[in-house]
Amino acid sequence: MTPLSFLERIPFRHGAAIGRRAPGCGRAGRAWAASLAVLVLCVWWSGCSEEGRVRSEIVAAYQNGDHREAIALCRLATRDGIDAGFVYYYWGASLLELNRDFEAFARFDDAAERDPEQRRLGARLLADKGIEDAENRQRARAAKRLRKAQELDPAIDLGATVFLVADECFAEKDFARAALLYTKAVEAFPDTSVCEEAYFNLSFSRVALGDTVRAMEVLQTLLEHFPRGQFKGDATFRLESMLFDKAQKDYRAGNYEDAILTAEDLVLRTKNTGLTLKSQYLLGEIHEAQGDYDAAYRAYREVIRGDLGASGRIVQSAREKMDAIREAGLH
Repeated sequence: MTPLSFLERIPFRHGAAIGRRAPGCGRAGRAWAASLAVLVLCVWWSGCSEEGRVRSEIVAAYQNGDHREAIALCRLATRDGIDAGFVYYYWGASLLELNRDFEAFARFDDAAERDPEQRRLGARLLADKGIEDAENRQRARAAKRLRKAQELDPAIDLGATVFLVADECFAEKDFARAALLYTKAVEAFPDTSVCEEAYFNLSFSRVALGDTVRAMEVLQTLLEHFPRGQFKGDATFRLESMLFDKAQKDYRAGNYEDAILTAEDLVLRTKNTGLTLKSQYLLGEIHEAQGDYDAAYRAYREVIRGDLGASGRIVQSAREKMDAIREAGLH
């Protein structure tokens, strides 16, 4: 509302308003109304000019590199009742320049609460500082600043430093945000060497979130893109372990066809002898549950044939299963 529109709505005696002559209102009444208008305008402009003066002082101190002075001016402004977003923004920006990040983050939050534009400005400043830190190999500080930037403005473009933010979230076990950021990172920068570790951590995040199906898809992608990478062994072991768990769960749930497909895939893919024998044994159990005793007998026999002398109990169990099928006349 402008000062004039405000004044036009001030009621006077006999229903008169400024700018309108009311019945019985003479020269004295008009003079009184004019004086009041001038007074209100003065108060309004005084408030505006005071906030403008404070802002100019804070900005000047910040731009001149006198960050402690800028902080002092911001504190004084809030004590004087100037509770504006720009005050908290420059307060946070000055703290950031002094590497007092924890305090700076809190002030950026205060600025964001008061003004959406200050939220975006704070995020952009943090992102720029974080990217600069990353270029200077200050990875730990960069990760924290970039993460805060992304919290303030989830749509902000962090470039390739999004990997750092994802790593920071992953390290702090914020798996939901880590999964989101790793997914964005590998999609935006698929040819980056750090994608291998990103895929591996993404799979772990998916498991932590209870999404094993997507976790297996991620591991499969990792192995396809980095067949000789440093995470090949761990990724293979994790993927095959999850596949075996899936086959067991399908078997117990009565989803026999799915269980057979997964177990047979494991037998073909794995180079782990122990896992091969466990998968063959599981196939025997599934076929027994289906009433296909010939197929079950063959699966148990493969367990015995694949034994290299270190499989112990599972081989003995396979022999017992085969004996029981023969004794029942089912093979």
